[in-house]
This record gives sequence, structure tokens and C-alpha cells, in this order.
Amino acid sequence: MRRWIHLSIPVLAASAAPVVAAIYGSELTNWLKSVQTGWPLPASALLATALLLLPIPAALLFNQVRLVLLALMGSGILMLIHPQIGNLETPLRHLVMLVTPIQILLLLLLRERGLLNRFGLIRLAVVSVPLLTVWLARAPLAKGLTSLTTTWPWLLQPWNALDAPWPILVLLPTTIFVMMRLKGTEYPVIAPGFAAVATIVTLAVASKNTLWFSASTPVVLLCGFGAAGLIMLWCVYLLSWGRAYRDELTGLPGRRALEEKLAKLVGSYSLAMGDVDHFKRFNDKYGHDTGDDVLRMVGGILERHTPGIAYRYGGEEFTIVCNGLTAREAAERLEEARQKIAETQLTLRQRGGKERKTRGKVSVTMSFGVAQPNEHNRHPKDVLKAADKALYKAKRTGRNRIKSA
Repeated sequence: MRRWIHLSIPVLAASAAPVVAAIYGSELTNWLKSVQTGWPLPASALLATALLLLPIPAALLFNQVRLVLLALMGSGILMLIHPQIGNLETPLRHLVMLVTPIQILLLLLLRERGLLNRFGLIRLAVVSVPLLTVWLARAPLAKGLTSLTTTWPWLLQPWNALDAPWPILVLLPTTIFVMMRLKGTEYPVIAPGFAAVATIVTLAVASKNTLWFSASTPVVLLCGFGAAGLIMLWCVYLLSWGRAYRDELTGLPGRRALEEKLAKLVGSYSLAMGDVDHFKRFNDKYGHDTGDDVLRMVGGILERHTPGIAYRYGGEEFTIVCNGLTAREAAERLEEARQKIAETQLTLRQRGGKERKTRGKVSVTMSFGVAQPNEHNRHPKDVLKAADKALYKAKRTGRNRIKSA
């Protein structure tokens, strides 16, 4: 699934929240009043909490503790700032606005290592300690913050357009920028979601700001925190989809995605099978960590320089699906990728990421076989077998070359 989809859904959900609050604010207010009878808590708080907790079962199923804790943290913030429950004073709301994006960033940075261990306790502390501190010491904190703003009025002075202290105008964009720059297998999937949640929750805490078009506080909280819950649910879906269809090592689509693609192929196309030359010998000499680095490098080059979609077939083998190209055309355009792989040098690294200066750099080559449908190979799986035979022909005749069936 392309990165623009990862970005667009959280952005759309976060953007839709104030629009819905503005357009349907009065209708939502009347509806919340009509369903309130007999409920133990305000309807807006209960509905928003239900949406926030919605991703938790699926997140637990896929061992996504960070999303579970983020959902719980959002519920805690909602209860703290709701006018009919926590009803925090303005200085404390501003404090929550400042702390929230930092909490979310820290939660994202902590690696997934479960919950029932010391790493889980650290995550729990990141989420719960600030909220508990605000709740248990609300009177002294409010007094101290009021005194602070009296002494240095510029420090937490609200900016009228956001009803927020000016540091949030620097802190929130900076936090989002850091999230979006993180490198890792899952960050491209969950970082946009965490950034969107940080934005929508932070702005929802300042429920009287003009971004919500003067909607009532319960409606703002319902729309804002409800959108946060839906964004987190989207993150769980993307993570589960990625585990099923993407190869974790290279980031390319995996074998299951290839099988589904082959089942849908019609018309003019060609398939290429690629294999890293002497990969077992390379692994034995330099170690599996270096071998993994090679596969990541090869996967990145194939993703950028092939004429079709590259898939991790398994081990050191890759498949490229070229729609609308004959085998000859695909082979000609694959030449760029083959040359790029042969020219790229990989620095040998040891544990901890330090360079082994004494061992220099290494490079690998790759062989390809290409085939297209014909009277003997009508089905995509038969074409793939023909490409595999062409690959072995390339290996038998010297490697680091492309052969067509």
C-alpha cells in the first residue's frame, strides 16, 4: 500500500473533525442531549471513549502495545478535560496541550517489547504519570502555573486563534516533523497516525479555539477524540495488512501479495525472476547481518529502478511484474537495475552500526530471467516458471546478466 494512502487517511480524518463539528454542531448538541437520559457519564464522553477504545482488541491481537496505550491515554485526557467530569482550569489545559505531543512522540519512539515487563512499565509511566500528576496535584499545579504566567506573561500566554500557549505553535509542528522523519519498518505506517492523533487531540483540548468554529465543547470533544480513535483503528488495519502482504526485511510486497497479483494478470505483461549471485557463499563469508543489508539494498534498488512492481519471492529471489511490456522490453529496462546493483558498494558493519574500516566495502551482482505469455505458457504461474528457467540459464552462462525465455 503506497505511502500517500498512509498519509491521506489520518490527515482526512483529522481535518474532517472540525468540519463536522462546525456544520453539524447544533444537531449533534441536540442529539447528545436527547440520548443523555439514564447514562452514568455525559453522552459525548461515553461515545468518544467508545471510539477511542475501539482499536484496542485488534491492537492486542497484533501485539501493538503502543496503540493500546495511546488509546488509553486519549481516554484519560478526555476524562480530565471534559467540562462535566474533570473540568480542568485553563492553565492546566495549557499544560496538557504542551505535554500531550511529547508523550505521543515518546510512545512512538519506544520499541514494541510487550507490556508485562520493564519496557512495558516504562511505556505505562510515559502515558499515566503526567495524567495522574495533573489529576492528583491539580490545585497546586493550577496555582503554580497562574503564578508563573503572572511573573512571565509571555511564557504561557494564549494565542487567540488557538486558545493555546505560544510554545505549542513550535512544539507541535516540531514533534510531527520528528515523527515523520523516523526510519524503520513500521514508522511509515504508524507515524502519520500518531502525528494526526497528536494534532487532533492537542487542538481538541483547547475546545474554544476558532479552528472548531465555535462549536460546543462536548461536540468538539466527541468529534476530535472520536477521529483520534478512528485514526488508531486505521493504523491497526495498516499494520495487520503490512504483516500479511509486505516483506518486513526489504519493505517490498511479499509472496502473498504476488500470488494475488498473478491471479489478476490479464492482457500483455511479462514476469522477471531475479536472484542475488552466490548469496549463500556471501552469507557464509560475511554473516547473516551483512546478508540482510544486501537484501535491503537490492530491494530498494529494485523498487526504484525496475519497469514494474518488485516483490520479495523468498530468500534471495525477487519477482518483478511488468504490465504492458514484452519480455524483450522488460529485459532492456531491467538492465538499469542490474547495473545499479553491480555498481553499488555496501560498507561492512559490525554490531552497533560502526564501520569495519579494515574490511572495506563489498558488492554483489544479480541475474534475471524474463518471460511473457505465449502458446506454451498461458497462465501467469506457467510464465513465472518460464522466467525461473531463464534465470537459471543466466546463471549457467556466467551470472550478472539477463536472459529471456
